[in-house]
Amino acid sequence: MPAKRGRDEQVFIKLFVSAYENFIWACSEIDALDERTDGAIEALVTRADGQTMAIEHTLIEPFVGDKRDFAMFEQALLKMENDKTLAVPDTGITVYIPVGILDGQKPAKRNVIVDSIRFWIANNRLHLREGKHPYPCDMPGMPPITLTVERTILGPSRPNLGSLSVRRQQVTNDLDKVIEKAFREKLPTSNATSSLLIPI
Repeated sequence: MPAKRGRDEQVFIKLFVSAYENFIWACSEIDALDERTDGAIEALVTRADGQTMAIEHTLIEPFVGDKRDFAMFEQALLKMENDKTLAVPDTGITVYIPVGILDGQKPAKRNVIVDSIRFWIANNRLHLREGKHPYPCDMPGMPPITLTVERTILGPSRPNLGSLSVRRQQVTNDLDKVIEKAFREKLPTSNATSSLLIPI
């Protein structure tokens, strides 16, 4: 069954087309091809003079494998934020964990990595320097990793139980490869005279 675009996506396409190339595409006809045909591009835009443009939405990951990495991170590491024993009263702690450390690891090794990070936080949370600093974190049977930890004092003006946030830290920059891959996969689906890939 053909996809049905949400209202926000339709509004986004109309706004984009109305302003694209200094407004010369404003008032163009927008044909939502993906609402009629599975696998079609989102829209074929036809200008009054007959010029056409194809619009295809795609997710641009910040690095290759981002979605897979986030799924593993969410399942194994993000739940640490719910462990109230790791928080420090009147203190906000954010631990940035390098992306990709769980990728390609067997479940037993992933558990060792997760347990090591949790152990490090539990043992160092009271001794962190204020501000943002790198800290080595030992991994049994593996090379140590570097955690970047930011500590912020929240009290005493507004005393609270403190908070722990666990986030990913990107250490590589391969956005060019991600965009190239997206173009290779998406552009061949267009039958329009010209094509445009819009990252969202």
